[in-house]
Amino acid sequence: MNDIFTKLSTLAVHKKIHYSLENVKEALQLLGNPQKGLKIVHVAGTNGKGTTCDFIAQFLEILGYKVGVYSSPHLVSYTERIKINGQEISQTKMDELFTHIQIICGNVPLTEFEILTIMAFLYSQEEKVDYLVLETGLGGRLDATNVVFPVITVITTIAMDHMDYLGNSLEQIAKEKIGIVKSNVPLVMFLPDKNVRKMVRERASQSGSKVVFIKSRCSSYLLRNRALARKVVTIMFPLQMDEIRRFSGTVKTRVAGRMQMVSKEPLVFLDSAHNHEGVTSLTQIIASRYGRVNVLYAATRRPDIEEIVAKLQGVSNQLYIAEFDHPRSYRVEEFKSILGDKNVQYIPYNSLRSFIEEYKNESSEILFITGSIYFLGEVMKLLKLMDL
Repeated sequence: MNDIFTKLSTLAVHKKIHYSLENVKEALQLLGNPQKGLKIVHVAGTNGKGTTCDFIAQFLEILGYKVGVYSSPHLVSYTERIKINGQEISQTKMDELFTHIQIICGNVPLTEFEILTIMAFLYSQEEKVDYLVLETGLGGRLDATNVVFPVITVITTIAMDHMDYLGNSLEQIAKEKIGIVKSNVPLVMFLPDKNVRKMVRERASQSGSKVVFIKSRCSSYLLRNRALARKVVTIMFPLQMDEIRRFSGTVKTRVAGRMQMVSKEPLVFLDSAHNHEGVTSLTQIIASRYGRVNVLYAATRRPDIEEIVAKLQGVSNQLYIAEFDHPRSYRVEEFKSILGDKNVQYIPYNSLRSFIEEYKNESSEILFITGSIYFLGEVMKLLKLMDL
């Protein structure tokens, strides 16, 4: 079926990542620079961007604003990436915007992510949102979203990930993340380590930007991200601080796949802990709340796979390793080669549905399903098909 999702997926496979602003700037110029009329909250970071964006949006909605959110990647449908007040864009509107971009910018070689970013700007302009909460895709400095002049910038965590694009040290990665900082625009971020903190202060000083560091001791990454979001919005609207705090406890994540309970008997959770920092946070939550559980894990190729598996084993009664339908998914045989004789059970892709059905029917133990966001998307499709 030659619909918008097929077109975008084809672009994702064939055009890969283009870590440069040249093409997206050219396309936006042709389209009249729709991003320039938007009030934008720009969010970067290694982990926690999606839920932080959602929490920021919810606080702004509580204050009565119409708020767009652009985030990535999606779990099941591309429509998840562009929302207004929690409502996803329609497939029909995405198709319309895609066609418009192709007509106007057909000679510009845009990637999937660049097209989606442009869609978010056009849709937000058309719908006259009061604010657009804009999540970076990769890094920050040369990310396709970094064509805006925001009202405030936000950085969640800075950790080792995407080293093939961002660098092989925390300092190199931090340099890319803080590339979203703009002149005289405040920056709010979690307190990083000493070396990164020095870099951030230097960049903020050069740009004349106030920087606010948040130190949160919450055990849950969702509570930490909500605290960060609350601080962002109170800086934007200091006179409404009391109202923001009063409603803080009612703000729950609307982002799927983040500590999402999908079954009560037995308890089954989905969580997209796909890198080392994310898995560390997840295992801390598991250890503090449940002790040991069963874990189903699948991943796309990454250099720290053995360390991640070791962390998951530390909180697992039984660790299940799965494969899924993605070109970069680790296959069962590859996992066996990497992990050797470690105490894990392997689930081929064609056995994934059977595994979930049997677990639901025969086990009473808690199960966490985690790993690649693409894997969680496959699991969610299966759960929908199975009416679970």
